[in-house]
Amino acid sequence: MANLAQNIKRRLFSGLARRKDIEDLYRNIEGLIQTTRTMDGKIALRPLRGWAISPDAMCRILSCLQEYSRPTVVEFGSGQSTIALAAAVRHLGGRVITVDHDAAYLSLQIQQLEAAGLEACVTSHIATLAVDAHGNCSYDLSRLDPVSVSVALVDGPPAMMCGPLCRVTPAEWALAHLAPDGRVFLDDADRAEERECIRRLSSTTQGLKVTNHPTEKGLVELTWEDRQRTPPDRCPSP
Repeated sequence: MANLAQNIKRRLFSGLARRKDIEDLYRNIEGLIQTTRTMDGKIALRPLRGWAISPDAMCRILSCLQEYSRPTVVEFGSGQSTIALAAAVRHLGGRVITVDHDAAYLSLQIQQLEAAGLEACVTSHIATLAVDAHGNCSYDLSRLDPVSVSVALVDGPPAMMCGPLCRVTPAEWALAHLAPDGRVFLDDADRAEERECIRRLSSTTQGLKVTNHPTEKGLVELTWEDRQRTPPDRCPSP
């Protein structure tokens, strides 16, 4: 009976791709694209997905960024997104401010920016991890200069290190400094931790519009309902 079941399983599923097959195909296509770009003298990114932002989320953010002239981009959590955002603002004007808690990791991104000729487009900021106003571990942003934010990407700090609500503080900072027509993007929005962060932000911020984008790991866009007015005041925390 067991042999019969195995035979049936082989007949039904032997022609279907396994997850590893699909992952290998993706990595080889990605590698081919980056190899070709390098041979053409263009900027090559290190592998995306996994810990890094997914390509579909990055594409969504970059397409929105094109709507701005000389945008100010603030990124919480450095990585390959830093390289992509810097390349975009080099064409658009503007600048990228990237924030990370890990000085050694951030220095690797700076090296890559320098190798790609993008270092002039980016200002890096080391933010230590501390207990925030909500009692959560997050970035200490007290020394981050206030700017008018066109686009913000919240992709840090890591929840596995800081806890489930660690991204509320950078998202609040971005919303507090958001231009009337600005956007805040939260990556990894399919995770329970990010969904709880979004719920907290929605319950404590008046006039906030939440848009879900169907990407591999989930991407949420936060904007003001009325994008022509000054951002409304935050409600008192419950």
